[in-house]
Amino acid sequence: MAKTNKPLDYKYATSVINYDKSKTFKKLSEKNDCSVRAIATAVGVEYDEAHEYIRDVFKRVVRRGCTNMVKTCIQLKGEEQEIAGKSFEFKYVPRQHIRNEYKLYGEYIYRNKTVKSFIKDYTQGTYLVFVANHVFTVVDGMLIDNNGEEYRPTRKVIDAVKVEVKEDKAQLDFLEELEPVKRAARG
Repeated sequence: MAKTNKPLDYKYATSVINYDKSKTFKKLSEKNDCSVRAIATAVGVEYDEAHEYIRDVFKRVVRRGCTNMVKTCIQLKGEEQEIAGKSFEFKYVPRQHIRNEYKLYGEYIYRNKTVKSFIKDYTQGTYLVFVANHVFTVVDGMLIDNNGEEYRPTRKVIDAVKVEVKEDKAQLDFLEELEPVKRAARG
């Protein structure tokens, strides 16, 4: 049985992404790269591969951050994307699904979910979660973000995009190549 994460379980992006392998991170002295880290951790690729993808597809400028990321994800909805042999799709989470309903003096009001309530409600799947001037990843209820961000569970979620990773094409090709060998061995 798979271990389920507790609400607000946390993992540093630096523990998921191997920056020692990254030539781009060191060479460019990157900052404002939360979009690169979020894509790398959501798709499960190296920093350099995610950096190139964000630069080409989202038109990110080095050390400047990524503007209009949600808008671009919506435009790419339904189109299969690929980074280093890993295919994935973006699926926008409608804003009414990231709001909580409260009853106040007999009237119902709606407010954006906090990071904590988003994680509580979305315990399965991989999401890019957008808060003010920042994006991070939530994978099966586990928050993956930069150092120091784990102590901010009351930030309001502005938008969310589900990232559905397909099978690894390189691995599938390798398994297809092995199939004749397996049949011959069974013989």
